[in-house]
Amino acid sequence: MLKDWEVSSPWAQIVRLRDRLFVGPSLDHAQDLVEQLDDFPAETVVTSEMLLGAMAGAESAEVPCIAVSANINLYPLPGVPPFGPGFQPAKGLPGRLRDALLHGIMLRGFGKGTGAFNATRRALGLDPLRHPFEQLERLKPHLVLTSSAFDFPAARLR
Repeated sequence: MLKDWEVSSPWAQIVRLRDRLFVGPSLDHAQDLVEQLDDFPAETVVTSEMLLGAMAGAESAEVPCIAVSANINLYPLPGVPPFGPGFQPAKGLPGRLRDALLHGIMLRGFGKGTGAFNATRRALGLDPLRHPFEQLERLKPHLVLTSSAFDFPAARLR
């Protein structure tokens, strides 16, 4: 589905993740979830942190949703280096600028999917968001299933 070996740059990887996993199929993911909830009512939905559509589907069905990360947190957090390049935490102004720039690129790349994600939300009868990642703020917890030894402490969590 992703064929990440085909991409030519980190920007192309962001676009591919947005269009093929996080946002592009979000309405299909949401509709699948809502159909399943019709057949098998649940008190809580647990989904991957990458399936924003499933989160929106749970929200539209008014079922609490928990996101699970089977790896370190993928999303930009203050004080944590960007996911992917393997950077250590910033030390000094150059490092903070590096992190701000790379977090900004990621947010901007995924932000270009806001219209498409809001079309999913409208189809589900939900209000629009300013950015697809705001969907995470509507969750109950977001569980990160790795040891804290594999991640860096964040200045704050979502």
